[in-house]
Amino acid sequence: MDLNHAAKAAVSLKIPYKEFIKQFLKLRPEMFYISDGKQNTEKDEHLAVGEGDYDFEFFIKCIKENPSRFVTLETPRIDTNSLCEDIQNVNKLKTQEFYKI
Repeated sequence: MDLNHAAKAAVSLKIPYKEFIKQFLKLRPEMFYISDGKQNTEKDEHLAVGEGDYDFEFFIKCIKENPSRFVTLETPRIDTNSLCEDIQNVNKLKTQEFYKI
């Protein structure tokens, strides 16, 4: 389940993204894709964690409540020969009080 794409679809449909995602969770996704974005645009941004305004506490709760906890970061990487930016995104998630997957 691509949480960013679900949030963007909700924007297009003019419905609250959290309620939209909760409906999809009933399908018990086997994997999650996560990135940040802005709630006021339909544009698929795939921002780094903390660069948008998504509620990551909500995203992490969705993942924790699911039997499968496979997560893929879909965040930008300027240096394609390095994982530094991926590590920064993971560390941003780890520093959040709610992050206890």
